[in-house]
Amino acid sequence: MIDSAAFKLLEQKVDRIYEFVKAQEKNEAASEWLTTKEACQMMEVSERTMQRLRSKGKISYSIRGGKVRYRRFAIIRAMNGREIIEKPDNKVSL
Repeated sequence: MIDSAAFKLLEQKVDRIYEFVKAQEKNEAASEWLTTKEACQMMEVSERTMQRLRSKGKISYSIRGGKVRYRRFAIIRAMNGREIIEKPDNKVSL
């Protein structure tokens, strides 16, 4: 059984996540659908790489009218996931 303080904390976190998602949905740029070609240009990758990202579940997409479409927000999120982060011990991680 979860105690009431822990439950309230969990409830607050869920509310913050809900508000964040709701705000993202309102963002027009985030909800814009892109073609594979547009997404590839934005990410600077080939269509084959986009297919690999889809297959590995690294990027969300939708199939509409037999064509693959990507939300601009999904592309931005995938690009942020590719950032190179320098670790304190000076080793670079991808």
